[in-house]
Amino acid sequence: MTLLSIHKISVILFLLIYLIKTILLVANQSENLEKFKKMTRIFEMVISTAFLVTGVWMLIESGSIKSFQIIKIVLVLASIPIAVIAYKKSNKAMAIVSLLMIIMAYGLAEIKKKKKAMGADDS
Repeated sequence: MTLLSIHKISVILFLLIYLIKTILLVANQSENLEKFKKMTRIFEMVISTAFLVTGVWMLIESGSIKSFQIIKIVLVLASIPIAVIAYKKSNKAMAIVSLLMIIMAYGLAEIKKKKKAMGADDS
């Protein structure tokens, strides 16, 4: 399994965890949210670590940082503390913002991948 594959899988799992937690929070399922958080606490730590470590590793291997990568990094790093506060304080708006930031970072990666496949790698 390649580093990129590990990164993609960990990103998708990370996004899925945040999606489920946000849905439970927005749906006022606080008891189910607490159960889910408790059940996935260790798994989420492992996935988060894999997500961040593989991302940094690939960034170092690339030898340079591009503007879209800076935006992705800022979105991801900003979303994490926002999510932590959102879930601790049951703040639905902050949870949604955090989820949207992760989705935007993922979307940037997919857009960049398509541009690269089409031969337009301009940033």
